Amino acid sequence: MHPIKVKEPLELLGVDLIGGANLGGYCQTRDVSFVHRLMMNFARPTASRGHQDQKRQEVHIKREEKVNAAQEKQTADYNRRKKKGSKIYDLSVGMHVLQSNLRNESRKGGKMEPKWTGPYKILDIDCNQRVALETVKNGKKLNRRVSYNQLRPYLHSQLHDASRSTESMVSLARDM
Repeated sequence: MHPIKVKEPLELLGVDLIGGANLGGYCQTRDVSFVHRLMMNFARPTASRGHQDQKRQEVHIKREEKVNAAQEKQTADYNRRKKKGSKIYDLSVGMHVLQSNLRNESRKGGKMEPKWTGPYKILDIDCNQRVALETVKNGKKLNRRVSYNQLRPYLHSQLHDASRSTESMVSLARDM
């Protein structure tokens, strides 16, 4: 490598011209001052660096604000769309619930099956909104956890309770 002769030092560039600059033949055909001007045009002036850094930070802050606003809007839109098709209930441990029968959606003839299965009893709810269930009839725990939005409360009617219906039949028979 051969050093390049220049009239003024090139400290504004921040590079060592003796080793790293590749000028592509300009040194042999042009004047040294032209090479110096060419190199200086690529360098940023030190006086405007502070202004450019400040502008860059302002643009960065504006960009962050716009990205956050767009994310909040998209989250709200997503939640609104998800809420439209399903209802959210306040479920707690020990409640009796019905589970959505998702198998009947894709199977041929599945429309004839009941939409809800159960009743089940809630054993626990984890941090991912998944619920551990057990059957009410025999107390057998289900192998898989069920998503919170696939459940709804089981509303038990007293009219269909076997013990109540026999008592009411007996009272009706006495009245006759």
